[in-house]
Formats: sequence, C-alpha cells, structure tokens
Amino acid sequence: MIEAVEPWQMLLDPAKSLEGIRRTNGGHVLVRPIGITAFVRAFATGADELTIDHTRAVVNQFQNLDSAPWAGLLWNSVTNKMNVTVEAEKLASRLWGYLLGLNEDATQLQLDYKAVVDPQNQSPHLRLPAQPA
Repeated sequence: MIEAVEPWQMLLDPAKSLEGIRRTNGGHVLVRPIGITAFVRAFATGADELTIDHTRAVVNQFQNLDSAPWAGLLWNSVTNKMNVTVEAEKLASRLWGYLLGLNEDATQLQLDYKAVVDPQNQSPHLRLPAQPA
C-alpha cells in the first residue's frame, strides 16, 4: 500500500516533511488523518485484488482535497478546513472502495454522496466521478 502512495513513500525518509503536500487549500487527501483512515479501511477490504499500479493511478487521479470527489465531503472550500465527522469518513471509505473498483453499490453510493455534497440539490447533475480504467 505504501508503494502506491507517493507522499507515504517520501515520508519514509526522516528528513522529509509534509511541507508542500499539506497546503492551506487542502493538498493531498492522503496526508490528512481522515483521508488516511478512509483509504486504509477501503484498501483493506480488497487488498488481495488491487495492484500497486492500479492503486497508484487511482490515488494520483483523486489526490486533491479541493477537487471532486473530496470537495464538499472531506474539504470545505469556503473555510479551507477539513470536514471531520464519522459520517464523512465512512462515506469517504465507501467512495475509495468504489474508485478502487472494489465491491461497492454505486447506485446507493451516488445517493449518499449527493445527499452530503449537494443537500440542497443545487447541482442536479452532480455525479460520482468515473472509475479509472
């Protein structure tokens, strides 16, 4: 798992820090505690099915907190703060599972994701991001 997440590899060197990776506009989702725990929980459900290359591709595509799917779920773009709740963490874990191609009900996840990210239904066309190939 560590081989698939670039910041984790970097931090194996004690001389390195999170400077530049953890930014005021969010930064990398997997250097924030809630992002880490959500990812690890999802990864653990399908570790035997996942390759390093596939996992790395998914992480690289969905690493930015201030972008979909994390903006509005784990990251509040208005306050530049994390949304740290048990519900957000559980939904993020399910979302990681979906993005990694693990067994996740996409229909129910879409409903749950939309309810959190767009509770006022201001973006009726909001959808889960497409799973990477």
